[in-house]
Amino acid sequence: MDNLPPLVATLILGGSIAVILAFFVARKSHRNKPVKGGAVAHLLHYLGALGVVAPAPLLLVGGFGFRIAFGQAAGLCLGSLGLGFLALMLFAVFSGPESVEAQS
Repeated sequence: MDNLPPLVATLILGGSIAVILAFFVARKSHRNKPVKGGAVAHLLHYLGALGVVAPAPLLLVGGFGFRIAFGQAAGLCLGSLGLGFLALMLFAVFSGPESVEAQS
């Protein structure tokens, strides 16, 4: 990774770690409360878990491993949290009506 800019290397390595960790977080969440709403809801649930998990590896890999600037690291973290929030909001749209009907 010597030829890659530090920001791109951080995205590749930190993102790879986040993808692996998000798999375990999403699986644990599925065990606690099954996801309803089909394949789209499952995908959005996983992307939401990825967005929530990603800031830690991105910050650690970027800040300590590749020594990127704090502003870039904070931007990566806030961006991934924002995308995770958006994915979870869309997940609520796709799984919302079924869970409301089940509670009634």
